[in-house]
Amino acid sequence: MIAELFLKAKVLLNTEHAYKQLGYNTGNITQIKTDLRLLHPQHYEPSYNSRCQHQMQAFFIEYFCKDFSSAPASYTPEHHHCGLFHDLKSPSYRATLTQHLPQAISRLLHASRHSLNNDESSKKLVLSPSIKQHMLLIANKPPFAQQQIFNDFSQMKTHMEHNEFLAVICTAFLQQHCLNTHTCDVEKDLFAHGLRNAYISLCLAQNQKQDGLSAFINGFLHFISLIYLHRELQACEVQPAKDVLQNEITQFLPRFNYWLAKDWGLPDDMLSALRERFIENDDLSSLAIIMQTADHANLALMLFQERLINRKQTLHYLNTMHLGDYHLLQKLFSTAH
Repeated sequence: MIAELFLKAKVLLNTEHAYKQLGYNTGNITQIKTDLRLLHPQHYEPSYNSRCQHQMQAFFIEYFCKDFSSAPASYTPEHHHCGLFHDLKSPSYRATLTQHLPQAISRLLHASRHSLNNDESSKKLVLSPSIKQHMLLIANKPPFAQQQIFNDFSQMKTHMEHNEFLAVICTAFLQQHCLNTHTCDVEKDLFAHGLRNAYISLCLAQNQKQDGLSAFINGFLHFISLIYLHRELQACEVQPAKDVLQNEITQFLPRFNYWLAKDWGLPDDMLSALRERFIENDDLSSLAIIMQTADHANLALMLFQERLINRKQTLHYLNTMHLGDYHLLQKLFSTAH
């Protein structure tokens, strides 16, 4: 699993002896680094893509499961979470999780596709004072805060680029929905990872003249799915064994992402991209390629956060994915604001 990938990454990037111990020779170091940079879709090869997809899925599920026990203990076959997973297949049950979020996302997408500027979007969405306050806090922190600090909502609305303004509204909706004073650290971290993934998707979409908000939402959705799952599983009477849970989640998560997207009322083009990305894995549309590239870049940045690769190596991997011009390390990990 990903723990082995982490160990491999840690030693492979430091000593020739480690390369040989793990069956690699120093002449094959290029191959190893290719694996770590997670294969930009422009260099797509089906066999390679399968491996890097497995690595990414394993990473997120391992991270997700870190709160759960690694020993079977009292967890027996009858405690398989089949009941929970069966419930989550039901749209009516999922509605208890999503609550009013689908209406907010639907209104936001409608505004993004029919509004030409921030002022029009604000009027159509009828933003509450609470959401505006959330937006101001979000806009003044990474990844959105760059050169300018906004003193009030009016200033932000006037000066912020339209796609980023819509992304800040979306983040505020999701933050209000997912986080509260009782939210555990794992779910807070998952939300932060989701925001980073969504922001990378936004940058890529803007560069390719694609719809930025669609890419942003699709980039975030996977992590909202994990937050829902984590919250439901934490409430289970018997805590699952990690290895069993990893297998269950691996089978369930791709479909769960897609079902939630339908619950949110996402348009057909966004649903198709999610299906291509997580379920079919065949030919990818431009939006699905943006999602895949963002996933790859985000995982490289997560390895950097875990100090398994250093800053120079991270920049190298991002450059090989043609993401060097986005200055992601500065935007995503800046503490200036």
